[in-house]
Amino acid sequence: MGIFKNLYTMFFVMMGWVLFRSDSLSAALVYIRSMFGFGCKGFMDAYVIQYFKQYILYFIMGILCCFPIFKNINRIFKKNMVYNLLYVVCMCGILYLSIIFIFSNAYNPFIYFNF
Repeated sequence: MGIFKNLYTMFFVMMGWVLFRSDSLSAALVYIRSMFGFGCKGFMDAYVIQYFKQYILYFIMGILCCFPIFKNINRIFKKNMVYNLLYVVCMCGILYLSIIFIFSNAYNPFIYFNF
């Protein structure tokens, strides 16, 4: 039952993001239709494949972090000093990569500047 609550919440969050980001209601409706496969040319094109190849590492890490692998590893090695140090270094590395990823993109204004 908990998975349905998460899916329900994410569905309405995604719809809300579309409404906030679009310039007009008609543009939002076109975007929402495209999200569900209506009025678009296809699921995969050259741009999607190129984008996927460029960010494959992020996709893999996102998929891995969705599973309780790290939670189980943490439970096993919790009292080990080397593990704790490695954990801190990994978290700092992820923070560093996230900041680089944010600043490497082109100009992207804050969403509320549109209002």
